[in-house]
Formats: sequence, structure tokens, C-alpha cells
Amino acid sequence: MPRRLLQTFVQISDLHFGDIDAQGSVSYDCCMKTLWTAFPFFGGLVGHDPKALRHLMYFYRNPRKCDPSAKLLLTGDLTSSAKKSQFDRCVDYIVGLLPPPLDDLGLNTGPWLKEAMGDEHADSHQAIPGNHDHWPGRWRWFWLLGGPGAILQQWQPRFPFVGPPIPLSGTDVRLRFLSLNSDAAVWPWGPERILARGNFQNQLRELASALSPVVGDPNEIRVLLLHHSLVYEAKDDDRYQAKSYLGKRWYALTSRLGQLEMNHASRRDLRTLLARCDIPVVLTGHTHSPLVRKYHTLSLERRRPVGYLEARCGTTTQVNEVPSKWPSVVRNRRLDENTLLVHQLYEVEGPKIVWQTHTLQRDPERGFERVAKRGEPWDSEIVVWPR
Repeated sequence: MPRRLLQTFVQISDLHFGDIDAQGSVSYDCCMKTLWTAFPFFGGLVGHDPKALRHLMYFYRNPRKCDPSAKLLLTGDLTSSAKKSQFDRCVDYIVGLLPPPLDDLGLNTGPWLKEAMGDEHADSHQAIPGNHDHWPGRWRWFWLLGGPGAILQQWQPRFPFVGPPIPLSGTDVRLRFLSLNSDAAVWPWGPERILARGNFQNQLRELASALSPVVGDPNEIRVLLLHHSLVYEAKDDDRYQAKSYLGKRWYALTSRLGQLEMNHASRRDLRTLLARCDIPVVLTGHTHSPLVRKYHTLSLERRRPVGYLEARCGTTTQVNEVPSKWPSVVRNRRLDENTLLVHQLYEVEGPKIVWQTHTLQRDPERGFERVAKRGEPWDSEIVVWPR
């Protein structure tokens, strides 16, 4: 039996829509150069790249590169600093076209993102907020601290979200998306906000309760979306080591404190949820570095390890080159590459259903292309049915 394609999904993450000037270029606060010189890991503040937006549009709307029936999955950080104008610009780009002077750019996917962020029920398209989207969005000099703005206050009550079952054509199997807000329990004035750590034990308890009626269904495939990575550990990440003395001391301290990680209790309870509710695929973002790899967690109910795939998308449209007019100490620093993930569900001989993931990286001229390297951590697959 040859592989039969059942569904295709395109995962994008960490778009970081920023402020723009009258010509459509990204504009920066005057202190950004100083901040970035000392603390290079504040990359999420630098905003989006219009060229990356164009390349994403070319990929998603080109039937020769992307399945025309592909659904979009967005795993957080729509904005740079949660300003209403940044949310509005992101929504305009996803659902239709950006307003002037960038009115030829947009994915034109329809109103699903507005529905997902409001009170209406969205379909198989899914979107979740990230830590940047929880910022107050109202102070120029003090971005991080404070409660979220009006848009997120309206959006966050819908989490945790249990999507409707999606029938897979020609099978008795259904696909169900689950979504969490991994910043739900982060105190907006505390160290977890500054360190971009996730805290969401309350979300995990609510999701486990909501899934209890369907946990025993052997013909349901569950996929979980959350912003923070389950497997990421700061001590293994050396991308953001600064050259300045202050930056080095800050990096050493924040690495020990688990910058960008989820807290230990949330990590422990998430692994328990994956095993108890049989969730074989976890889609994440946040760290700006892609990772596609299989892991195992112990299931006490089954008395054996069970496998799951974490597919972590890097930043899809954030600026990845420092503006040429900036000081040389900053200009010589290269930022994270733009990436997206393509997920495909296949029916194979057995019969079995396989979830397959590939990483695509943006070339400055040719746009998003599949990474030439093969295998983990760039692509992988896992049998999601039967389990």
C-alpha cells in the first residue's frame, strides 16, 4: 500500500510583528541599539522583516510549493511588544492583506484568526499566544512588566482549548487539536516574565479534566500546541553569549535560572499529561531555534515508556540581519534563521497513520526551502495510530 496523504499543516511561529514607519520599514525605539549591544538575547524586540513576510506569502500561496488545502498553525509570539497596532497588523497579514504601504502582502486565509482570538469557534486552523503577546503593550521604555492588554484579555479565557474532532478521509480515525496558554500563570511583575519562562499547571489540570471523556478513544489522534518547548534547557543553548562583560554575567545568571524554559512543575505535569491522555505530537516555538525529534515519557497506566514527537518551530518572520546603520559591535551579530515546519499525515501499509514533519529554512533570495540535511533534528516522523 503506497503512502496516502491525509492532511497537511504549515506551522509558523514567533512572527514578532513590530512597528513600521510611513515607508513600511521596521522602526525601533532609540534605546534598542544599546539594549541589543549588551543583551543580544532580546531578539524578539527587533520586529518582523517585510522580505520574510513576502517569502512566507510566496510559499503558502504557491500550489507548487505548498499543498493548497494546508491549514495554518501558529504557535505564539504574534507581536514584538503586544501593542494593539502590532496585533492588528499580524491579523491583517494572516487573514487577508496588510494595509498601505504594505498592501500587497498577506496570506489571505480568511477570518479564522479573528475567530480564534475572539469568542467564536475556530476550525482546524489553530493559533496560540506567546510570552511577548502577554506584555502590556503601552510603555515605550518598560516593555515586559505589567498585565496584558485588551486583546489578550479577550483571547486568553478560551484556553485551554479542545478543538472539534476532524475526520480523516477514508478512515475511522479523527484528529483533534489541543491548545494551551503556557504563560497563563506567569506573574506579570515577576522574574518568570523577565526570563520568559512558562508556568501553566492550572492549564494542564483543566485540559486533563476536559479530555477525560475521550481519553479511552483508540481512534483519536491528539496534537497539542503550546508556546514553550518541553525539552529546551537553557544550559545547552550558547547562541546568546555576549561579548560585553555585563552581557556575559547576565547570560551566566539567566542560564542557571532557566531562561526561556518552562518551570519544573509545569514540565513534570506536561509529561504526565502526554502519557495519560495519549498525546503523540507536541508543537512548540519560543526559542527561535527549530527542533524536530522523538522522545519518550513514562506512562504509569501502560507501565511502559510511550513516544511523542516535539516539533519546535524557529522564528518565521523576525528580522535576522542587523540594520546596516547600527554600530559594528551590533551589526556583526547574526540573528536566528527564519524557519517554518510542514507537517503531513499519511496512511501507510499496516494500516498505520504516520505524522511526518520537515523543517524549511528561508534563503535570502529564494525564500523558504527544505533544509538539505535529513533526519533529526530537522525532520522526523512518528506513528500516531494505532498507539
